[in-house]
Amino acid sequence: MNIPIPEYCTLERASKLIGCEIGDLLHFGEIGTVTICIKVPSSTKAMVHVFKKDEETVYDIEAEWSSRGKYSEFVTVDEPMEHAEDYEYEFRIPAFISGLWGMLRCSDFGQPFTQIPCEGMVVLTGTDRPFLAILDFPGSEWGVDQLLNIQPEDMYILGADIEKIINYAGKRLPDRSDEHIDNINVKPNGELLVRHEDKLSTKTINSRAQFIKSLLYTMYDSDVAENPRKYFDNPDSEISELFKAKGIKAPNGRTVQAWLSMVDIPFIEGIS
Repeated sequence: MNIPIPEYCTLERASKLIGCEIGDLLHFGEIGTVTICIKVPSSTKAMVHVFKKDEETVYDIEAEWSSRGKYSEFVTVDEPMEHAEDYEYEFRIPAFISGLWGMLRCSDFGQPFTQIPCEGMVVLTGTDRPFLAILDFPGSEWGVDQLLNIQPEDMYILGADIEKIINYAGKRLPDRSDEHIDNINVKPNGELLVRHEDKLSTKTINSRAQFIKSLLYTMYDSDVAENPRKYFDNPDSEISELFKAKGIKAPNGRTVQAWLSMVDIPFIEGIS
């Protein structure tokens, strides 16, 4: 190879530079050792996660909130403050994304995805800074207008990953999750794992979720406890009216559903 490694290129071009098959690159992307990217059409809807730990990502969201990075870009909807969800480590806000974004999963056991979102939501990662973009199905809350069709020839790889593959010729590539980049890791379902000294244990998190679910059951009924999203997202529901009456912003229904779906109510045996 007599020319510098490009900042990014198609998988076809990368396979020729490295001397491997496109399927090899997809394999490395599937197991998480490199990032396979796609070029997202302009004005594609997504729920963008912006991490607070990067001071440069804290924008004036009273007006437009945007990031026009080197490759990955997003622009929020009008009046973003009305739509933003504020969490301990991040903001989540509906936006329009475009440019080059990494796919957290690019294939399933060697079969490259040809359409996204595929099964459930799809997580895309910013190539410039620690952003995430969640794509959801058309018709869902802030889902894409239409499914995106992709083929291996439409997929890209960053120059840093090309260099990494070349440097590990004949060796096993280290898993990206072991590199501790920015102390942030992401599960395929979009759950964020932020490594922090004061991070709560799984047992503590589940206990709190169990308490909330039990409280919803005792104050309302089993349907509210098991299906909180349809009540929190309905502005006319009893629980939404109660939040408004107290002047409290209710949590997003989808978020509450995710919190509570993994735990059960601890009923006492023998008492009904």
